Amino acid sequence: MHYSSLSQQKTRESAVAENGGETVWSTSELYSGDGCYGFANALDGQFEYRR
Repeated sequence: MHYSSLSQQKTRESAVAENGGETVWSTSELYSGDGCYGFANALDGQFEYRR
């Protein structure tokens, strides 16, 4: 993820298609290493909603 995107976004969301709908997960956790950083995997984060 580009640094300018991180400055504007507080969370990362991911949707998983399953059983005729989608489950949305979110994270605000950041990983960093070797001078790079980005959001953690949203699927390891918090359940938000189904759509």
